[in-house]
Amino acid sequence: MSGRGGARGSRAALALALALPLSAPGCGGDRPGGGPQRGAAAGPGAAVEAPGDGGVGRAVPDTLPPGYSGPGAAAAPGVGVRVDPSSLQRVERVPLVEGLTVVTAVRVTGMDFESVKQVQEVGEDGYLLLYSADAPDRMGGKPRQVRVRRRVLWEDLRSAPTFRIDFGEDEPELFRGTTAIGLSSSVFQRIRDDGSGTLTVAGTPTAEHAVYGMLTGTPEFTGAVTFLEEALVPVAVNGVASALPAVRVRGTLTDDVDDLPFEADFLDDARHPIALRWRLADEGLDVVAIDWPGDATFDVLEERLSLGESVTLPGIYFDFGSDVLRPQSERALDAAAAMLGTHPEWRLRIEGHTDSVGDDAANRALSARRAEAVRRALAQRLGGEADRFDAVGLGESQPVASNASLEGRARNRRVELARIDRR
Repeated sequence: MSGRGGARGSRAALALALALPLSAPGCGGDRPGGGPQRGAAAGPGAAVEAPGDGGVGRAVPDTLPPGYSGPGAAAAPGVGVRVDPSSLQRVERVPLVEGLTVVTAVRVTGMDFESVKQVQEVGEDGYLLLYSADAPDRMGGKPRQVRVRRRVLWEDLRSAPTFRIDFGEDEPELFRGTTAIGLSSSVFQRIRDDGSGTLTVAGTPTAEHAVYGMLTGTPEFTGAVTFLEEALVPVAVNGVASALPAVRVRGTLTDDVDDLPFEADFLDDARHPIALRWRLADEGLDVVAIDWPGDATFDVLEERLSLGESVTLPGIYFDFGSDVLRPQSERALDAAAAMLGTHPEWRLRIEGHTDSVGDDAANRALSARRAEAVRRALAQRLGGEADRFDAVGLGESQPVASNASLEGRARNRRVELARIDRR
């Protein structure tokens, strides 16, 4: 055996020697109720979809709905969104500001999980990103907490040739010549203006590449991609169902050993072309929510609460299957407390909600614990005013979107505030 075939065989032998499967199995969740969404019959060979509140590696039907583009769907002509995006609020751009948070459903080496990336600092030379995820264990254990800081330079956001999709705990904070959550402006503009261009992706799209990369470094895949069409991608933006304009591309990328199919939707904004969806071999990502809660957002929430309306509290994120608030929630909690501090006469109910993944009783209990966690966090910021708040868990009983889609489940996993002094 020689050449590309020999190199591929060496990778396979190395993976087997390290006792890691080439196609890593899915993992069970870390709380009771992890499993398929009710009503979804999982048959042999069923695709695996990213989790909601209920479990990692849960199955979806063998026959996917028309236009399905979630993890587990092969990149193929006609892949698109599953809702009519023209009916949604259209958001033209996503500002790169402190507090910008991108929530993604990720499929990697046969397993699924949710990640949260937040811009922590914006400085003169670039920005600092905090990545967190409860990544599944390849051997079927409980998800493992991953926290990574990644710095991206402005010069790389303008012209870096490489889109780095991996976030490793033992890696350096800065990789010069790469971007982290999308393409550089120059690479995006070339593909959009010329109809095609060269793209390099650094990552480990299969278990085999992950094993080999531990010894040789993260592999890079390069090839020509073609601009297919303009598209609209449904994403929950600041808690509101929205459609983001995107450029859809497709091509084949190679590391001189493997030729891998690649397809992606990038935000149609050359200043910050975020990757809204991509597929590379066994690995895939869908952005399900984007938040940048600021003064304007909380001004709207304040107005709606003053009118007695219930509101979704944006920018609140929990560890998988847990009531532990992620660090990326701090900015939203600070802003909410500042707004509520100007209305000491208000008494509020904090409502926790989940998607429909998993057991109803477990979801209701989880939502109650999450509501209580937010109550404690707000009371602490307001000087111990715990008696201003009631906390209740409503589980999956009051969805605001369909649980049949990734973005719908992301919207259903939420915390709401409601005035009770007005009732």
